[in-house]
Amino acid sequence: MKQINARKRYLIDHKLQGVLLVALIILECAMLIAGVIYLYFQFNAHIDANLYVIHRQSQQELLPLLLRELGLVIVVMATVNTLCLFIAHKLWVRHIRQVTNEFTFRLQRINAADFRAIPDKEPLCHDLLLRVDQWRKHLSEHYKGINQVLVSHNVATGTEWEQSQIQTLHEQLKAFSHSPMHK
Repeated sequence: MKQINARKRYLIDHKLQGVLLVALIILECAMLIAGVIYLYFQFNAHIDANLYVIHRQSQQELLPLLLRELGLVIVVMATVNTLCLFIAHKLWVRHIRQVTNEFTFRLQRINAADFRAIPDKEPLCHDLLLRVDQWRKHLSEHYKGINQVLVSHNVATGTEWEQSQIQTLHEQLKAFSHSPMHK
């Protein structure tokens, strides 16, 4: 049975994650090509140095030389990979912090009943923020409707509301509200 109010993950950013993934794949391919080219020239140099030795013993064994060059390439590739993954992690954490900070800021404004549109200096387009803006617009319309009812009551009756009536109405609205700003 499918849950109606099941939570979903909305902190996925396909654009940024796609760029990071493509960059890492390109880096891996470039490192692999550079490593193979380096090994080709190094192996050729070591083999040529030991190939034409007929009357004297080879100065060094060939296998340890080749393994040392291979080990060097592996260590360099692992170091570059680790560094790039660390940089990608920092970029991702910075992006998530920006989204969650903006999300928190917008929720605090809604909690303070500030339903004005937020002018974006640099638009941070994320599905989570778009949903909060939709919710803000919905709450703004909801409270405008309540305000119109209250104003129309004053106009129809021609009397002012007493403070106790306003406070009672306010408490009743809080009790029936499902928004987290009243909890």
